[in-house]
Order: sequence, then C-alpha cells, then structure tokens
Amino acid sequence: MKKNYLKSAAALLAAISLMSGAVPFEASAEETMSVVALGDSITTGYSKDGSLAAGYAEIVSDYYGAELLNLAQDGLTSAGLLEQLSDASVQEAVAGADVVLVTIGGNDILQLVLNNDYIDATKYEDMGQLISAMGQMSFLETAAMQSYMNKMMPEAIAACRANTIEIAAQL
Repeated sequence: MKKNYLKSAAALLAAISLMSGAVPFEASAEETMSVVALGDSITTGYSKDGSLAAGYAEIVSDYYGAELLNLAQDGLTSAGLLEQLSDASVQEAVAGADVVLVTIGGNDILQLVLNNDYIDATKYEDMGQLISAMGQMSFLETAAMQSYMNKMMPEAIAACRANTIEIAAQL
C-alpha cells in the first residue's frame, strides 16, 4: 500500500513539474524578459505599403511585456544569417536573451525567382505584377523557366537546410 502511495506521489510531482514548463513565461516586476529576433522581412515586419502595424517579433514581445532587440534584415538569406551569427555582438545578444525568435529561408528560394534569365524581376514594382507577367510568358518561356527551377530548387533547398541546421546549432 505504501509503495503504491509513493508511486502516485512521484507521478503527481512529475506531472506538476512537466506542466510548469508548459505555462507561458511571466516576468516579475524586477525581471523583464528579453527577446532577440533574427531573420528576414517576416521578422522585421516589412510591408511595402506600410500597412503592417507590427511584425510578429514586436507582437510577441509586446504580449509578454518583453524588451525586444530586432536584428532582422529585409532580404536576408540563411547564408546571411549564418554570417550575422559570427558577429560577437550578435552572439552576446543571443546568449543573453530569454527568447530567440528566428524566421529565415524564404529569400533563399525567392532569389531563384527574382534572379533568372527568363524574366527580369526589376521591371515590376511588386510580386503581384511579377506573377502576372510570369503568367503571360509563352509556352516555351514557361517550360524553360520550369526546367531552370526544377534544376536549381533542390540545390537551393539543400543549402538552406544545411544553413538552418548550422543556425540551430549556433543558437
């Protein structure tokens, strides 16, 4: 009987300690949570027309009453973030943060669309115009671009994946 009681008490303590890790962080009045945000335009909160009031890093920081250091850069690729992580001041900020937010990888793939021999992306003001122009390409142009993308995409994804694994290891 005593043995079952001890097992039940141990299970209850384990459950309580596991549940405490699932409760959202609440900083005391003396202790402000610090958040460091790394990544690309998703992290900066970029919006070409200014319609976006706040990026997700700002929203998360505000929700928790945290101090935010947003080191994200519009257009950053995973290779660029790896380079950024080699900076001593960035390493120090990450090491001192309670939370590190990272969004990266979209520009690794987007660069294939923006930098190719089949359509000049610089002629268009936004992605909607570029996509519309791509829809008006001839069958042969479309086939050539698809062939290019089929050839280049696996390489870009593999490089992004390798960089992301290295980024995670450095964090």
